[in-house]
Amino acid sequence: MIISTSAIVLRTLDYSESSKIATLLTPDHGKIGVIVKGARKPKSKYAGYFETGNILDVVLYIKPTRSVQNLNEVAFRSKNWNIRQDFTKLAVVLAIIEMLDGLVHEYESANEIYELAETMINWINETSEDMVNVFPYILVRLADSSGFGLQLGEDIHPNNKQSGYLNVEDGSVTNDPGVGLSFKLSDFQFDYLKSAIGTKKSDMFRNGITKNEIKMLIHHLDVYLKHHIEGLRDRRSDLIFEQILQ
Repeated sequence: MIISTSAIVLRTLDYSESSKIATLLTPDHGKIGVIVKGARKPKSKYAGYFETGNILDVVLYIKPTRSVQNLNEVAFRSKNWNIRQDFTKLAVVLAIIEMLDGLVHEYESANEIYELAETMINWINETSEDMVNVFPYILVRLADSSGFGLQLGEDIHPNNKQSGYLNVEDGSVTNDPGVGLSFKLSDFQFDYLKSAIGTKKSDMFRNGITKNEIKMLIHHLDVYLKHHIEGLRDRRSDLIFEQILQ
C-alpha cells in the first residue's frame, strides 16, 4: 500500500553506515518507523529533512508485516527555520515532541493530536511570545487532545479572584481541594489555568507569572498527565528547559 501523508519527525536513529531510521507522527496512522536510505551521506538528497520537529509531506510504501516502512518521496510541508535559531523555542518544541512520542501509539489514528501539534509548532516558529510562559498551555492542550482535559469547577468564574487547586484525580480546577492529590495554586497559576481552560486569550502569557511559578505549574501538570496516561515518562529535554527557568 502506498500512502501520501503529512508527518512530524519525532526522532531518528543511525542505521548502518549510510542510512537512518526515522519515527514519524502521522494523522491517520499514528507513529510509523521509516528507513531513510543514504540519509547519512554528505550529499544525500534527504539532507536537512529528518531533523526532530520538522513537518514534512511524505509518500511511503506500507507493508503491515514490516516494522519499518520504505520512504519514496519527501518535501517540507512548512519550513520552520526560526525554531532552529532560538534556543528557547527549540527547547519547547523538543519537549512537545517527547510528549507526542509518549502519547501516540504505532498505527493508531491520531488526527486531533497531530493537527494540534502541527499548529503549535508552526505558531511557535512565528510568535514573539515568551516560550517559557507558553509551555504549560501546551500541556493543557495536549491533555485535552488526549481525552484527559482539565475542567473548571462549576463555582469558578473566569474573573473569580479566589485562590484555587488543581485536583489530580478528577482533573478539576476548583476553589477547594478535591479528593486525593491536589496542588495548591498561586494566584497567577490559578489565573493562568482558568484562561488556558476557558477563554484561551493570548494575554494569559503576559499575566506577570514568575519563572518559578511556571516551573511548579509544569510540575503539577506533568504529575496530572502521568497519573492519567500510562507509560508517560520524564522528558529528557527538561535538562535544557531547566537552564531556561533559572
